[in-house]
Amino acid sequence: MLFRSSKRLTVTADNLKNVTRKAAKFGIAVMTTAVVASVKAFTEFDDAMNQSLAIMGNVSDTMRGQMTAAAREIGRTTRLSAKDAAESFFFLASAGLDAEQSTAALPQVAAFAQAGMFNMAVATDLATDAERLRRFEQEARGRRAEPPQHRLRLWL
Repeated sequence: MLFRSSKRLTVTADNLKNVTRKAAKFGIAVMTTAVVASVKAFTEFDDAMNQSLAIMGNVSDTMRGQMTAAAREIGRTTRLSAKDAAESFFFLASAGLDAEQSTAALPQVAAFAQAGMFNMAVATDLATDAERLRRFEQEARGRRAEPPQHRLRLWL
């Protein structure tokens, strides 16, 4: 009887070791997947920021930091990712905004994109077209167009 109990304990201990090994392997796999996903997200964000900054020309380190913080804030507070926000700097620069203007316009464009269920490229295009139209209408009415604003005017 004592032999059977000892054998059962040995089998139970072996089963527990196997379960522990499998759980450890699973945990390592989950952690590895999470680390790989984090590194991938960081590199995609970094690439998008670098591409956006390249089109803007000479941007100070301080301004780069502000742009990075703004893009991350958009990723944290909207359905859009930080990578999407970083890419939108490219679209804003293509529309003629400088780094400071782009940083100021980013939250409004992100809100517009989220409200209209647009991607950032479409939202930027629509917002900058609306701003150009507003200036054109002012000039057509004989009024001097307001100087360029540091932010886009969006009425949502």
